Amino acid sequence: MFRSLLTSCALGMVCIAATSTVPAGAYMQAPEHDVADSEGRLAHRAQDVVAVFKGALEPDEVFAESFLAAVPPTQLQAINAQLTAQFGAVVGVETVTPRPDGQANIAIRFERALARGTIAVAPGPEGKITGLLFKVFEPVDDSAAKITAELAALPGRVTALFAPLAVDGAPVISLGAEQPLAIGSAFKLYVLAALAEQVDRHKTGWDRTVELTAKSFPSGMMQDWPEGSPVTLHTLATLMISISDNTATDQLIALLGREAIEREIRASGHGAPDSMLPFLDTLELFALKGDVARGERFGQASESEQRALLRQLQSEIGGDRNAITPPVFTEPTLIDTVEWFASPADLRGLL
Repeated sequence: MFRSLLTSCALGMVCIAATSTVPAGAYMQAPEHDVADSEGRLAHRAQDVVAVFKGALEPDEVFAESFLAAVPPTQLQAINAQLTAQFGAVVGVETVTPRPDGQANIAIRFERALARGTIAVAPGPEGKITGLLFKVFEPVDDSAAKITAELAALPGRVTALFAPLAVDGAPVISLGAEQPLAIGSAFKLYVLAALAEQVDRHKTGWDRTVELTAKSFPSGMMQDWPEGSPVTLHTLATLMISISDNTATDQLIALLGREAIEREIRASGHGAPDSMLPFLDTLELFALKGDVARGERFGQASESEQRALLRQLQSEIGGDRNAITPPVFTEPTLIDTVEWFASPADLRGLL
């Protein structure tokens, strides 16, 4: 499957709980006419799901109170909007296949996918839905070539790589995969790799505790922590990756040293490692982009000159974020000169 085909985690979790309200085997010993009634209710309610998604019926007309207690109408609406955005508008019911446990396997067609899952209804004439779970979304009229063409038609410079991490694995989608571009916070993967390498070589440990001394600007939350707070390397790495914490990142860069991360960049097989040198921390990047004239001089300088400019910057600000003019990102600023650069193939090699 070529597109992201994960349905809402919330839908999966709460609908499993709702489905469990129907006892397994409740219909196993039912008379034949009851089985037929159950199958009719299942088919009817499958159509009603489509009607709810189309806005033709209200959720409380279709879903049992127990279901709506777990998945309120507002959440159903949000899930419908998410599915529509990803797979197009709902079209209709493709199949309803009753199961021995009284539920049914269903397939509902969207414009660009077929949603497969299960449905359960309560016994009795009203038979409202007590469980609904979409498990798989199968692309319809989709292919790697079609997706590549859609990506290539986007404005600006577009690069994409969808491939196994093993470098000998054939890519499914490859578009400008060797072309380096500014990678934003993906640069933090190189910091993580350098840290993991030192842990593997027993030069440090995830449980090592250090004092928080670096402070940058958000994203993140550690910029609001008291200076000198004890923090483990594991916590720094976790916050750097999970919430893209810039202060955690700069603290790790200060601990590892710029040169250690630059060695990791070269060792990873980066196609143009010089474009990442000297390796900036986030506060340096903010300082250079906040003072565009300084940033332009930096971007035009040689690597040795850039290192001298960074030493001068550090002597001026001393790591104090209040000593710089923060950039205002209303549009890309020095995006081709003052950044971290890598291609999709570079990031694949790192991972």
